[in-house]
Amino acid sequence: MESALPLGLIATRKSLLAQGVSTHRLDNALKSGKLIAVAPAVYARSGLPVAWQGLAVSLQRLYPEGALGGLTALELQGLGHFASVGGERSLHFYASTKEPTWLKKLNVGGKVVWHKSDGLWLPTLGEIPNRFNDVPWRDDLEALKISSPEKALLELLEDVPTTVTFDYADALMQGLTSLSPVKLERLLLACTSV
Repeated sequence: MESALPLGLIATRKSLLAQGVSTHRLDNALKSGKLIAVAPAVYARSGLPVAWQGLAVSLQRLYPEGALGGLTALELQGLGHFASVGGERSLHFYASTKEPTWLKKLNVGGKVVWHKSDGLWLPTLGEIPNRFNDVPWRDDLEALKISSPEKALLELLEDVPTTVTFDYADALMQGLTSLSPVKLERLLLACTSV
C-alpha cells in the first residue's frame, strides 16, 4: 500500500486496484483508519495532510499527460506578478481528458481549476521539446511537472476575457521579457486558439 499511495498523496480506488492492491486490503485499510476517504472512492493515507503539491503530483500520476499550467506555472517560476497571498491556492491543471467528477468533492490541498487542453493544442504539441519544467518539492517523490513560461502564457491567454482580464494578461506579458522566441513560435504553430 505504501508504494501505491505514498504519504501526502491521494489515489482513486480504481488506480489502487490497477496497481495490484486487493479489494480486501483496501477495505481493511479503510476500516482500520490507515486510509481515509477524501472524496467518494478517493483516498489518502492518514498521518500527513495532503498539501497542494501532493495534490498536484497525485493528479500527474492519475493523468500522466497533464500538468500544472497557466497562471499556476507562471507563479511557480516566479513570473506571476500578482500572485495571491494567503488563502487557498488555485491549481490550474491542464489535461486532455475531462474533469473527474470526484474532483469537485475533494477537500484537500487547494482548489483545482481543470482545463481540458485538447481544444487548445494540436497533436503536434507532443513533438515540441522543453514544453515542461520540473519543480522538485520532496526528495522521495517525483517533481511537479509544470508548463514552460511560453506554454503557460498561451494557456493563460486562452482564459481572456472569460476568467482573466485583458489588463491582467497585459501586465503579466509586459513582465515576461525572457521568453524564448523560438519556443514561443513552435508553441504558436501547435496552438489552435489564435
